[in-house]
Amino acid sequence: MNCSRSRESSATLSIHSSEDGESYSEDNSLLEKLTDHIHQQQLSNGEVTVNDLFCIECHDYILPEEYLLIAGVSSLSPSILAACNPDPRVLHKVLNHGYALYQERLSRIVECFRETIAQNIQLDDCLLDISKEFSHQSIRIAGGVSTPLLAAIRSRLPINVKALLAAGADPNGAPIEFLSDYAAPFLRFGPQVSNSVNVQGGFASSDNIWSLMDHEQFSSQRRHGGIAPFWCDKVFTPTNLCANGWQSHSLVAAAYSGSIEIFDCLVVSGAELSHWIGNPDLEFRIEKHSANSLSICSPLHAAILASDMDMLHHLLDLNFNPNFMASATPTCYYTPLMATLISQSSFNKEAFNILVSHPKINIYLRTPVYKVHVLHLAVARLELDTLIHVATQIPLYTAGITALSHNLLHIACLPANARQIQSRSFMIRGSIHETRDLSSMNPHLETVAPEMVAENSPDTKDFVAQIEVVKWLFSNWMDNKLGCQDIHGNTPLHYLASYTIPNTKLVHWMKTQPGAMEIWKCCQNFAGATPELLMREIPKIHYHSSYYDGQRWMNSLG
Repeated sequence: MNCSRSRESSATLSIHSSEDGESYSEDNSLLEKLTDHIHQQQLSNGEVTVNDLFCIECHDYILPEEYLLIAGVSSLSPSILAACNPDPRVLHKVLNHGYALYQERLSRIVECFRETIAQNIQLDDCLLDISKEFSHQSIRIAGGVSTPLLAAIRSRLPINVKALLAAGADPNGAPIEFLSDYAAPFLRFGPQVSNSVNVQGGFASSDNIWSLMDHEQFSSQRRHGGIAPFWCDKVFTPTNLCANGWQSHSLVAAAYSGSIEIFDCLVVSGAELSHWIGNPDLEFRIEKHSANSLSICSPLHAAILASDMDMLHHLLDLNFNPNFMASATPTCYYTPLMATLISQSSFNKEAFNILVSHPKINIYLRTPVYKVHVLHLAVARLELDTLIHVATQIPLYTAGITALSHNLLHIACLPANARQIQSRSFMIRGSIHETRDLSSMNPHLETVAPEMVAENSPDTKDFVAQIEVVKWLFSNWMDNKLGCQDIHGNTPLHYLASYTIPNTKLVHWMKTQPGAMEIWKCCQNFAGATPELLMREIPKIHYHSSYYDGQRWMNSLG
């Protein structure tokens, strides 16, 4: 959200140090000098006083009328708007005089209204208790989660951040009640619970969920229907549930904004960070939640998402845990190292190198529910250069299998997304339940309706890359058992045989490997289908002739 506003005023601005009374002229260095003065006092005393921040002579400054309007919850409050303005007089005026000016303005409007319709209206009936709209306590959710402090952080305005903290703003950004409410949907993942647990609406309460982290966390429905990415839950709450919701904690917002000065100011002011610095063993049984334990994102993840290496170095220097995973999102989270592969469209090689060389990095770590390893994610990208780079730092043998029994070869052969699956075949729809989709927005993935398939062009752009990655795995990975079956009974060949448009070059090459033909003709999954049966379903569907000649291809199956 870009709320930055700038307004010119003829008023004279001068700022005085509270200690020596030295005044500075209004020039480019004025705010820098004040900021430096405040920052040094903040670091030495651990606090900032209102007098240090608001020794601003703005008696002649007239607050623009736009900061005296309250349009409802769908619009930003005056204090949030003011926090986005780089002119500190605006925020100062709103926080200290905004509500009084609003009352004066409303009184004038009411008096005019009385004269117009000649009715005796009591002014008190028109004035609601909306003083928070002009204070550091206002909050907005519609259109994006924001408070005055979060708005100032996202606008990269240190002086406004310090002013709000001095006025009493919660250094954690959003109130803990909001953080708790926002985190709740991410806990509703339907664990396997006993009949003795009080379950309402098919899900346990938040307290019960936290107490059941040792139980199997993915639903049994994962084995029997629907489609989801291999690394996370089926149809879980997307991280962009509310715009900027993942930045509801001030330190996450500051890390994403890239301002180290603001980040340090928040830390000194008491923003909670113990959960991100501690938690070395990824403890999920948290006795008492804090603002940072309820955050669905961490500062490290935010810095990686912003590709800000200076902030990443700074956080690691502050002893942030390089292996951290947010316990508020148990079925769809990942470590910072994994985030270099999954958070952006391209591999963040620089961030990966920084993290993998950290003395506390754990290269064996897996996500606690789906048991996904960083190498699984590297393979899913189907980028040979990326895979080779990751594998030079992390041996392939550390990958193993996921909780769904996918090995590296399974993942390389998974469909890219739901549309790449030939869903017009009921046999294929009953066999294939995972994709290698790494979308950072975590979209809900549903099986594509059969009648829609022919109307959408199939995705074949990754076929060459897929061949390269699979052949590299065969050459460099000693545990490439082609006949390994996952929890659905599928081998890598089952997945290759399920595509809307099959990667026939890779299929034919795979069939030349030792033991492959027996798997192709005889290995049944839990739906009773062999790879050959799945692929014979494809000629029943009409394809564009440039991709497929049905009868000729059917004869080539052998």
